[in-house]
Amino acid sequence: MSDLSDFVLRTGEQLAWMAHDRALAGYVARRDGIPGSVDDIDAAWLSEALQASFPGAVVGSVRRVGGHSGTTTRARIELSYSEKSEGGDAGEPPRRLFVKTTPASLGTRLFTGVLQLGLGEVGFYRDIRDSVPTPTPRAYCARVAPGGGRFVILLEDLAERGCRFTTIDDPLSLDEVRAVVRNLARFHAAFWESPRFAGDLAWVKSRRNNPHRGVERMISARANDPAIARHRDLLPEVVCKNAHRISEQRELLEDYWSEGPLTLIHGDSHVGNMYFDGEEAGLLDWQMPQRSQGIRDVGYFLVNSLDTELRRAHQDELIELYLSVLERSGVPRSHLDRQEMWRRYRGHALYVWIASSVTAATPGLQPEAVARRAMQRTGDALEDLASFELLDELSARSGRR
Repeated sequence: MSDLSDFVLRTGEQLAWMAHDRALAGYVARRDGIPGSVDDIDAAWLSEALQASFPGAVVGSVRRVGGHSGTTTRARIELSYSEKSEGGDAGEPPRRLFVKTTPASLGTRLFTGVLQLGLGEVGFYRDIRDSVPTPTPRAYCARVAPGGGRFVILLEDLAERGCRFTTIDDPLSLDEVRAVVRNLARFHAAFWESPRFAGDLAWVKSRRNNPHRGVERMISARANDPAIARHRDLLPEVVCKNAHRISEQRELLEDYWSEGPLTLIHGDSHVGNMYFDGEEAGLLDWQMPQRSQGIRDVGYFLVNSLDTELRRAHQDELIELYLSVLERSGVPRSHLDRQEMWRRYRGHALYVWIASSVTAATPGLQPEAVARRAMQRTGDALEDLASFELLDELSARSGRR
């Protein structure tokens, strides 16, 4: 099946699910326990949803205290409990929750449904979260509907315990950057060449198991020219001239990116998906877990989230830090060739272009200022790291030049 045919098929499937959900909204939500919107999350639904974590909890009232919508609808809610609520070994149920659910915008809902982002995050909290050795929020309920379009996740409200959240507008200190790199290494080490990928984690997306392959190729190929047209003033000429090759030679790159050893990665490790709890860095928004080379997460973070001068000055040191923490965490030394890790870092800068250009070309995914900063940083990195020269080398090696 061609990428276009796959894109049309997946889009048609999601449009059909959206029409189904809209026509039978009340009935479907009652049947599968997934509210149609955040406004449908009431005391009765919350009482049922919290039973697995807090048996006997009876929510008396719920009040929305903030939120916004992007690739998901996010809301903070405040709960009170009925006097009938029972105590127990689970402890006191939460007074505040952070809710993630189906995006409000139909266009964004279609985008997230086609890429099955809700399915990925629910799967993470269902099968993976409890094995992650680094900070990530606790989920009290995670559900996804057939078709993957509607979903709901109830998370602990990290703001309640004083965690600090970051955006691409927040300059990170070098110590904070090091904390992120250390925690990425510890996370990757825990799943390094894990036998679980042949067992309970067989569903995790990989080179061989990617049901969204054609959709991803189509979206990224169509995003390249609009992203350059909107942000040409920020981009080095070598990027404007060569970026189209990333889509044209995507299969070659995917082959290279899937060379082992492999691990579980976050898949979208930019600073906006992180938080700091004291000196520890944590990861949020697990919509894109996948099996890949761990350096992809590191490269994505360094290229997308660091000011260019900070990256240039410290990227060598930070990759050395990543390697050293991997080794201390039990990864075999034979898997940690410094020269090859640096080469892969250069190669994954090409992936960061895919992510940044899709965001820049798709209104509503991120504010314009965020998209522009990511494009500028990615363009600078592609030039600095001679990533297109690496693409030339890969093409020559494969005979696909």
